[in-house]
Amino acid sequence: MFQLTELPLSDNTSRRSAEAFLLSQGLRLEASLDIFLVALRDDEIVACGGMTENVLKCLAVREDERGEGLLTLIVSRLISIAAERGYSETLLFTKPQYRRQFEDLGYTIEAEAPKAVLMTSNPLRMMTLKKDIENFRRQSLAGFKEQESAPRSGVIVMNADPPTLGHKALISYAVDRCDMLFIFLTCNPSSFLPEDQRDEIVLSMAESIKQEKGRDLNVMIVNDPFTLSADTFPTYFIKECSEVAETEMRLNLDLFRRVHIPFTRAAVRFVGSEPFDPLTRRYNELMRELLPIEIDELPRVGGISASAVRRRPLLPVAHTVSWKAFSALISKYLREALLAELDLTPKPGLVDKLDSGAHADMNYNTMLHGIEAISNSPIITLSTFFYSRLSCRMTFEQRKEHIKRNLNALIEETLSATSGVNTHKGFIFAAMCVVVGLGLKAANDTEHYIGPVTPEGLQKAIKEAAAYASADPASHGTRACKRYKTGGALAMAQSGYEPLFSHWLPLWRQTHDEHRLLLTIMSQLDDTCLLHRGGKKALTWAKQQAREALEDLSPERLARMNEAFVCRGLSPGGSADMFALTRFIDKLV
Repeated sequence: MFQLTELPLSDNTSRRSAEAFLLSQGLRLEASLDIFLVALRDDEIVACGGMTENVLKCLAVREDERGEGLLTLIVSRLISIAAERGYSETLLFTKPQYRRQFEDLGYTIEAEAPKAVLMTSNPLRMMTLKKDIENFRRQSLAGFKEQESAPRSGVIVMNADPPTLGHKALISYAVDRCDMLFIFLTCNPSSFLPEDQRDEIVLSMAESIKQEKGRDLNVMIVNDPFTLSADTFPTYFIKECSEVAETEMRLNLDLFRRVHIPFTRAAVRFVGSEPFDPLTRRYNELMRELLPIEIDELPRVGGISASAVRRRPLLPVAHTVSWKAFSALISKYLREALLAELDLTPKPGLVDKLDSGAHADMNYNTMLHGIEAISNSPIITLSTFFYSRLSCRMTFEQRKEHIKRNLNALIEETLSATSGVNTHKGFIFAAMCVVVGLGLKAANDTEHYIGPVTPEGLQKAIKEAAAYASADPASHGTRACKRYKTGGALAMAQSGYEPLFSHWLPLWRQTHDEHRLLLTIMSQLDDTCLLHRGGKKALTWAKQQAREALEDLSPERLARMNEAFVCRGLSPGGSADMFALTRFIDKLV
């Protein structure tokens, strides 16, 4: 008898066992597997299979065990797990010589290449897409008179993650050259921007292009589940990297030939040229070789690359993305910075994954609600655009009043999301200084746009924004500043967050040690949250605790520190804000 069980690949011993078995079958362990099943006989692996999302991978049965139904058993179990995850189908890649085995299990061919085939358990799934495209074509054709020539359909397939002005240029090029345009956007489980945001930005691009050109063109945006991505494509049975890339491209194009062209009746596919990347250049060559339609290639717009936007800080490449994409990226980086602070565990006196620290009125979920309110609010994500375009028409006092209203409105939005609990008031003020400062900088530029910004330029922009701000006399921080004659949030902003740029940001980039960053900030910052809760003695004590903890960053030391802060009712909220702001600015410059 055998036993079917999940093998935890996070365990080194289990991983080595999986690797050894697959190697004996001429395969490699796929790095992206999120589940891996094995059939054991006498504690030895005799068959296995894994899955990423809904893509079956690393299926193998030892030769002397074939014919025992082990493959059917493993595939059936993986299909059940996929159904539990909400997937109505599973995909798998295999060598061409094994396609018959999987056809016997109910899979059908979806795409073929010399070294691999892609198979699906649900060939009817594409009928939904076909019906949607047919409805779109029918509505589009209603606008053409019978005597006119048949409308020319064009297709663009793009990842657009995130959308750049290069993608906009390609759409603009296509709009001039066809009567009906289908823009297929790849589906990618690990996308940089959420797919709904990406789709909305691309649709907005297309609509603005149509208006600029005065073209009554029908454009359909399609989330394309049929285009392969690096998340799904396997490397476990193809040995050479060059063969992996070639096979993936050929499968991709065979899928396009089988699905996209018949559904859209496309006459032309629009692509951007690639003078630098040899893989993309080879992909364009294969398109001409394998696809039975025209390939219209637009020379790449110089210096614009979505991969560069993903890899680099935002501000040096901000001029390559649209305003909506810029706002979506600001939202993304705000959320990531705030989540990094919240998830850092353990922390002294602050809310984290283990406890609520010294806070009786909030917990992890309360903080999450605040984070979502901040990162999703158009008040902050669109502030840069507003101040770049409209603030140049305002007087100093008008700007000051408008910034104050926006700041208060965002605080009220957050308080509403947290049932009145003040989770992030200090961070909101700091983040508004950053985005408003960027807008004011752009307003002073001739093109009213975010050009490349240096750290020094960002500091200067923050100082300009802070000149329009004023302290809230009713806040605990302002009262603490007045009582103990120290600076506070406003003074920090007016300095352009000098210690952040001169010390905390370089420290983070050198170490990428989150606890060291937080404790360093605590050891240096005159945290008004601590002053409010415990006065100067509490602040001095907390700084000393942070300095001592920097000598011993063990989890035990940090846990004891948290207990001491909780016992004294102290929470270094200002330090937490500066931690999150450091992480946010790290993504900008």
